[in-house]
Amino acid sequence: MPRQHVREAGEHLADAARAAFAHGLQVNAFVAAPLMLAMALGAIYLLRQVKPNSHEEEPEHSDLATESR
Repeated sequence: MPRQHVREAGEHLADAARAAFAHGLQVNAFVAAPLMLAMALGAIYLLRQVKPNSHEEEPEHSDLATESR
């Protein structure tokens, strides 16, 4: 008889642990999703303000040849 009570208590504990784990995952998802969305929108906003600089001066090939000697 006492072993049956221990087994039932263990099953109830395992069920409670599974439920708590699933609840924790759901809370994490509901909190993290809006934060990730906000960070993505912030990155898009900030990156749209960056001006491309495609006209940088490149070193001449003759300078590179003299530097390697």
